[in-house]
Amino acid sequence: MSYHHSFPKRLNIMGCAIELAVFFPLLLAVVAATSSQLSVRLAGSPPNVTGINEGRIEVLDNGEWKDVCHRNWDQRDTGVVCRQLGLPGAAFAMVEAYYGSGTNNKSIQKFDCNGDEATLQECKFKVADKTCREGETAGASCFLPGYLGCYLDRTVGSVLTDASLTSDDMTIRKCLQFCYDKGMRYAGLRENTGCYCGRNGTDYSSWGKVSDTNCMLHCGGNQAEVCGGKTTWFWTSSIYDIDLARCAKPKDPSYGFVKDRGALWYGIETTFGCLDGYRLDREETLTCVLGKENSELVLEGEHPTCLEIPDPSSRNKLDESDRIEAHAVFLKGAKGTSKAEEASFMRIIMGTVVGLCVCLVIFITIVVIYKKERKMKGSPKIKQQEEGNGNATGYQLANGTPSAADTKL
Repeated sequence: MSYHHSFPKRLNIMGCAIELAVFFPLLLAVVAATSSQLSVRLAGSPPNVTGINEGRIEVLDNGEWKDVCHRNWDQRDTGVVCRQLGLPGAAFAMVEAYYGSGTNNKSIQKFDCNGDEATLQECKFKVADKTCREGETAGASCFLPGYLGCYLDRTVGSVLTDASLTSDDMTIRKCLQFCYDKGMRYAGLRENTGCYCGRNGTDYSSWGKVSDTNCMLHCGGNQAEVCGGKTTWFWTSSIYDIDLARCAKPKDPSYGFVKDRGALWYGIETTFGCLDGYRLDREETLTCVLGKENSELVLEGEHPTCLEIPDPSSRNKLDESDRIEAHAVFLKGAKGTSKAEEASFMRIIMGTVVGLCVCLVIFITIVVIYKKERKMKGSPKIKQQEEGNGNATGYQLANGTPSAADTKL
């Protein structure tokens, strides 16, 4: 009997052991991958560009920022970096310290990505306890938000014909700004120096979409940016959606205004100001950054408000502080005064009420006593008693006058 009862238990234990042997290493691998996630940033970009979508690659590994050496660095590796940063794709893989040599003590070398990884952690790489050689750091140039892709186009029969601009120093931002000022929805860069605009509803994909590798012409004003390309029979254009390339304009704060009225492109700051007699209650600038969704651009930070500045000639510093605090409460939609003023006001009311109650009690007591005495003086018994007291012996003896009986004696 004991054998038959113990045999199923042995099978159950063996099954658990097999499950642990199979799944425990997988669990460890998942934990290790999530706990040592590589962070990435771009640094050292030229001052004449946004500095947000291009720069020298630096990777945070085990709490240290490390440079990336350019050996084996290519477009596939750059694509993973741009994807990890939340940007829509890779423009160029930059080598030979295009954005300057790194300054970190350690480096990561020989990155080998397939190109479809979500983060650099999924790629093969090697950590080295030394810096990259002079002039051998890797960089990345990513497409700006709003990039829709590389599309076929023609010089004759072009789909973007509503406005155009040709400039030897053409950049993506310059083309976006030009089409935005014209009230357009789409901007296309082509032939290194050309910018073409399309209205809302323009079929920019009428000739078809192709791989980003077909748009590899450098922009005339920035060699790290893409301005279209060329195939055997077609030109290709790098198409941007202007509405997706900028933040929505913020509202003017109460008693204030937005100083910058232009488009808020990715990485651009907007500045706020206040009317005379008011001041900002927090930082005066907000920056257009990527939101939680990669395609969404938002202003980073809390919108400022304007607080009234009191007249220093008629109020001391304490009065000014209380007034500013009370006005801040008013702007937020709250009612009432500050806590200190409210407590002081309540103490005055309570003191007044108590004083009135005491005075009322004293007044009522005096009135009651006075009425009682008058009532007693008007009583017949009291009057009779007072008249009898006037002839009483005791009264005369008290005043030293001898009585009739004493005279007789």
